[in-house]
Amino acid sequence: MVETITPVVYGGNTRRWLVGVAMMGLGGTVVAGAFGALLGATGAAFGAPWGAIGFASVTVVALAYLARETLEINIPVLAARRQVPEWWRTFFSPHIAAVLYGAGLGIGFFTYLTYGTLVVVAAAALAVGRPMVGVLVMAPFGFARTATVLVAHGAHSSDALGSLVTRLARFGGTGVVKGANIAALVALAATAAVAAAAEGAVPRSQPAAAIGSFAVAIVGMIFAWTAVTKALAFARWKGVLVGYGLSSRVQAVIAWAVPLCEGLVAILVIIGRTWVASAVAVLLLLTFSIAILRARSLQGSQIACGCFGSRRRRDYRVLLLRNILLAALAVFGLVWAPSPNPTIDEVAIVPLLLSLTGVALIASVLHLTTKALRGGRT
Repeated sequence: MVETITPVVYGGNTRRWLVGVAMMGLGGTVVAGAFGALLGATGAAFGAPWGAIGFASVTVVALAYLARETLEINIPVLAARRQVPEWWRTFFSPHIAAVLYGAGLGIGFFTYLTYGTLVVVAAAALAVGRPMVGVLVMAPFGFARTATVLVAHGAHSSDALGSLVTRLARFGGTGVVKGANIAALVALAATAAVAAAAEGAVPRSQPAAAIGSFAVAIVGMIFAWTAVTKALAFARWKGVLVGYGLSSRVQAVIAWAVPLCEGLVAILVIIGRTWVASAVAVLLLLTFSIAILRARSLQGSQIACGCFGSRRRRDYRVLLLRNILLAALAVFGLVWAPSPNPTIDEVAIVPLLLSLTGVALIASVLHLTTKALRGGRT
C-alpha cells in the first residue's frame, strides 16, 4: 500500500494524498470494527461467553502462536495468501480505491498475515460474545494497519518511493517487529489465563487450600530471593543484560523494572493478595522465558540469564524447565490458595499493565519506522 497511497502517486499533491490516507484509514477501521462486531455476535449466537472454557481456549491459541514465533514450530496462520486486487486502482477513483484498499486490509484474514496475533484477538472476540467488545479489539487493528502508509509522507519522487519501500522491507524482517508480536502474544496469553482462572474459581477444599498456600509461598520466597540478589549485585546484573542484545535505554529500564516486579510479587504474597501475586508471577515467567529464547539466539545453548544476579552460564533448557515449574506453582496458587475474591480493580491491574506495555511497544515501533524512513539504522 505504501507504493499506492503515496504523494508521488497523487501527483505530488500532499493534500490529495492526506485525503486518500484518511479514506483508507476510515475504510480499514470501520470494516475491522464491523468484523469484530460480527465475531462477537456470532459467539453470542452460540452461547458465548463460555466462561473458563472459552478463556482457556483463547489461552491455548495464544500459546500455540507464541510457540510458533519462539520455537519456530510450523503452525499455519489463518489468512489468504494474496494482496488486495490491484485493478481497484485503475477501475475506481483514487479515493474510492483507497477506501476499498483499507477495507480489504482491515479485516486482515483476506490478505497476507505474517504473525498469528490477529487470530488470537479474533478468537477472544468470538469467545467473549459481545459485539461492542469485538469492535473495540478489532477496530484498532484496522486503523493501525492502514495508518502505516503515513510513513510515505516524504516520497514525492519515484526514487524516494523506491528507497522507502526497500528500507521498510528490510525493517519488516527485523527482530523488533517479531519481538513486538511476541510481547503481544505473551500479553494475550496471560490475560486470557487470568480471566479463565477468575471464571473457573470454585470453593476450595482444605487440602487444596493448603497446597495452594504452600505453592504461592514458595513462589513468593523465590521471587524475593531473586529481587534481593539482583539488588545486592546490581552492577553484575546490569552486565548480564548486555548479552540480550538490547539498547542501552532498554537495558537501563529493565535493570530496575525486573527486581522491582519480582519484589512486588513477594510483597503481594506477604499481604495476602495471592491471586494477584500468582497472576503477576505467571506473566513475569512467560516474559523471562521469551528473554531466554532471545538470549539463546545470541549466545548459544549456554547462556547467562542473570536470574539470581549471577554471571554463571547454564543450558537454556534447564532455565526454561525451571520457569515452567515455577509457573506451575504460581498456577496452583492462582486457583487453590485461599485469597479474597479478586475485585474488579485487581482484575483490571493485569490488562492495564499490558495495555501500557502495548503503548510502549507501539511507540518503539513507530520510532524505529521513522528511522527507517529517514534512512537511519534500525
